[in-house]
Amino acid sequence: MKIFLFYTATLFLFLGCQKAEMSVPPNADDTAPGKVSNVKVENIPGGATLTYTLPDSKSLLYVLAEYSIRSGETLTKKASYYEKKITLEGFPNTEAHDVTLYAVSRGNKKSDPVSIKVNPLTPPVISIFKSLDLRPTFGGVNVAFLNKVGANIKINVLTPDSLGDLTTADIFYTSNDSGNFSVRGYDSVPRKFGVFVRDRWNNYSDTVFQDITPYYERQLDKSRFVAVHLPGDTWQNHTGFKSEEAVWDGLETVQASAFQTAPGSGMPQSFTIDLGVQSVLSRFKFFHKMNGAAYVGGDPKNFEIWGSNNPSQDGGWANWHLLGTFRNNPPSGTLPATAADQEYAATTGTDYEFPIGNESYRYIRFKTLNTWGGVDYIYIGELTFFGQ
Repeated sequence: MKIFLFYTATLFLFLGCQKAEMSVPPNADDTAPGKVSNVKVENIPGGATLTYTLPDSKSLLYVLAEYSIRSGETLTKKASYYEKKITLEGFPNTEAHDVTLYAVSRGNKKSDPVSIKVNPLTPPVISIFKSLDLRPTFGGVNVAFLNKVGANIKINVLTPDSLGDLTTADIFYTSNDSGNFSVRGYDSVPRKFGVFVRDRWNNYSDTVFQDITPYYERQLDKSRFVAVHLPGDTWQNHTGFKSEEAVWDGLETVQASAFQTAPGSGMPQSFTIDLGVQSVLSRFKFFHKMNGAAYVGGDPKNFEIWGSNNPSQDGGWANWHLLGTFRNNPPSGTLPATAADQEYAATTGTDYEFPIGNESYRYIRFKTLNTWGGVDYIYIGELTFFGQ
């Protein structure tokens, strides 16, 4: 009993001490740090990078910058005490902007403010806008751009609707340093198109308007397509899959209708189609095999399309002309491909444009250079061609 009472008293004493220790407020000794000093400014497109000397304070946790990009809209940016610089972004112009810097303690106590001014260089929305080049293309307008700093931007395309009101025709998202895209679905008559650039801070450029007459195009009639078996081509289908006619059977989203060549077919490999009519090809839509098969396995990764009006019956390439070289990438640009990439690949398909200036051809040859899975067989859900 004496031993029990001794341990019980000891336990209560321990818990009492622990409770007393826990009752001490956290950061009781925390004090506001001193100010940052020796601030230097490097102006960049749409922003500025600030370097500074940190205060000598054990309680310092981070440096806080507060700045306004427009009236009534203040942004903040933090940089840990491991760093000695902070980059501010989102400024809509090259005017002088006030920035306030604070050193902040672990207890969230701010130092006295340090105020500076920055003069950002030309923001990406403005420089990209100035680079825009609108040109007619098959069925619509092609928009080319330069984005030298790789900013995340949205390029918005406007055109009048049936009532004559301007409406959004397409929004193109990109961070590429350059590129172009097309907006299609319009008749070959003059039409006004407008384009402006927007960034993730809701900064807008002006809008450029231009009257464009789209080139005439239409979808080629797949009922006229015929398979051509040339020596050296690969058309033998894998067990359980259809032959190459499945590529133009119109069943874009039917898994069982995919064309898949037999394993061991070798690489590169090609198959040939008689389009039934001589055409200047403008673009094509590539539908992947469904159920997560895009960007893996036998999905073509790099491929070419060749054209001819008089293919050699020995299967040689002497009478063939290269119409375009293409790479099959997931829309998100990430690997492994996302679920949204898989859905888009199988149900919407991927559009590819042929370079303008090609001659008209009746026969095409689809040549796969390699596959995403590095295998020696391919699979394709559907191919749809457009042209004049």
